[in-house]
Amino acid sequence: MAKILLSYRRADTRAVVGRVYDRLAAHYGAAALFLDVDDIPYGSDFRDHIAGVMRETDVVVALMGEQWRGESAAGVRILDERDPVRVEIEATLEGRIALVPVLIDGATMPTAEELPESIAALSYRNAVALSTGRDFDQHVRRLIAAIDALLGPKAPVAPVSADRRVLDPRSPLPYVILAGALLPMVAAWLGFAPPWPAGSQYFTLALEAILLGALAAALHGVSRGTLRRLVMAASFVLVVGGMAYLAGFNTFTYVTPTTGEHWVKGYVCTPEALSLPGYKEKCPFLDKDELKDAEYEAQRLWTLPSITVVKVSLAALWFASFTAIAVLGAAIIAGFRPAGRSS
Repeated sequence: MAKILLSYRRADTRAVVGRVYDRLAAHYGAAALFLDVDDIPYGSDFRDHIAGVMRETDVVVALMGEQWRGESAAGVRILDERDPVRVEIEATLEGRIALVPVLIDGATMPTAEELPESIAALSYRNAVALSTGRDFDQHVRRLIAAIDALLGPKAPVAPVSADRRVLDPRSPLPYVILAGALLPMVAAWLGFAPPWPAGSQYFTLALEAILLGALAAALHGVSRGTLRRLVMAASFVLVVGGMAYLAGFNTFTYVTPTTGEHWVKGYVCTPEALSLPGYKEKCPFLDKDELKDAEYEAQRLWTLPSITVVKVSLAALWFASFTAIAVLGAAIIAGFRPAGRSS
């Protein structure tokens, strides 16, 4: 199996290293990758540990941003012989291990004069440019092609993509996604679908399917940190929107005893309702007796604008909740890959 070391400085490229790791893990497998600081056992001499890793490493990918040299008021870290990043590059050059410098977001390669003599040869290495913007996917593919060329026979014939695990019948993931997709039908069967628009559960099912497919494709390759934030936002919308919908549904809908249909109440009573004996004191929150006496005719009891506002609000909360479920499903699909370091 090929072994690839990702060398980087936390203060320099921490925001992008997780995205690069995830894409390389999808191609080579998480077991093929090594991240310098996170994988060093506590209490061990990092120089010995790095030397041991280098004996097994085929390619070193050096992620370099504008602050890769580690310049600060205290000095330049790369000039310190104890700097772990410097030790990694020194071990790479001394061991004649394949090295791919990656310049992040327009960073430039340091000159030989800006580097200690032990790693001055780095400045002459041909580097891969990588943008964290919309060209990220294209640039990572170029990086993978460069690594594959260096690995030669050790390069994987096909990507070690964890997306195939979604189809594994032993995985609970497909069933979780199916359950989420069928929730609108279950909610309708239990009598919780919004009265308007008619057949909203079918529209919701189609919307979920479209969103799930489109978002799963759009989120492919997104960093785990971004996926976590997306999951948190979607979960918040689901919880708040779902609770608001259920509260509004229970407050502003009623069932006609003859047909068993749900109808929407309003929040402003009509002049006719206010003129009826006993109604004025209870409007707009009328109980079953008042509804029965008015023959369950909503527009006799509440104004049409207030009924319309409630209809639209319930529909909006319903669709927002199920959109959040679709986003969660897409994030799960995009994040279902070998466990690796997150950004």
